Amino acid sequence: PVAPQQDKGCDCSMPSGFVRTVLSISGRCVFFLIVIFGLSAGSSASTAQSLAGAGALGSSALSLTAEEQAYLFAHPVLRVHNETDWPPFNFNTEGRPEGYSIDYMNMLAEKLGFQVEYVTGPTWDEFLQMMRDGELDVMLNIADTSGRREFLAFTSPYVEATAGIYVHNTSTGISSMADLAGKTLAIPQGFFFQEILTNYYPEIKLLLLEDVLATLEAVAFGRADATIGKVGVLSYVINKHFISNVKLAGQLSDTRFTNFMSLATPKSNTILRDILQKGMDLITEQEEIALRRKWSTYKEPAQQKQGIR
Repeated sequence: PVAPQQDKGCDCSMPSGFVRTVLSISGRCVFFLIVIFGLSAGSSASTAQSLAGAGALGSSALSLTAEEQAYLFAHPVLRVHNETDWPPFNFNTEGRPEGYSIDYMNMLAEKLGFQVEYVTGPTWDEFLQMMRDGELDVMLNIADTSGRREFLAFTSPYVEATAGIYVHNTSTGISSMADLAGKTLAIPQGFFFQEILTNYYPEIKLLLLEDVLATLEAVAFGRADATIGKVGVLSYVINKHFISNVKLAGQLSDTRFTNFMSLATPKSNTILRDILQKGMDLITEQEEIALRRKWSTYKEPAQQKQGIR
């Protein structure tokens, strides 16, 4: 994706085919109206900081610096990635962003007083490139790796998920990573698995594809010996697309494949990372429990299911 213009209100900065959804979080609208009508065009950032410091932004428990308050005033809308099919964490139903990570981001938006513009359509690898190019403000449910730290800044993890290995129903003798030596493993291009596999499992042949569904289809049709991924996500996709000839062969014992999911901003925008972290620190244990309960029992409506491509 290419961003020839920096005007965030202009659709031309997004490649054709991408879906953009704006979710308005109105928790602090009054503050922004006061600022808009109370500041002249030549006002300095210090004036905005003064207004924000009066307590109009965030809750009493939130302690933002003057610079952070000014940042949110200058950037009231954040562009955040929304995947098409990575439930129960991050997916899209008929143009509506949904999932654990979406609810989590919306909660942060309400606590911090900004709006979210969800960007749907790119592949995971394309989302990463958008972060490199400054076309996206935040990525959700992303693992912190040494390679990604070269261009991203991470918050602490907010959820974790274990990984499993999936094979064809007729396959025998594959239940661990050691069993994949010399065999072909399908994974989505750009997933953090790719970095781990390249560094620690060079004997495994990688088939890099666009998404989770494509990796499962590669196993189903014999193009790959196995795929790996989050058990809840892959099981969901298998059921949704009626992939009846792929099975879970076992959990991965290598904890490097456990996905500790964080939020990420471009490395050049650590102030936003710090703001998000402060908002995350305000989320209560009760709120996290409610989110886990909601999405641990999620089941897709039957009418949305479709056959394997």
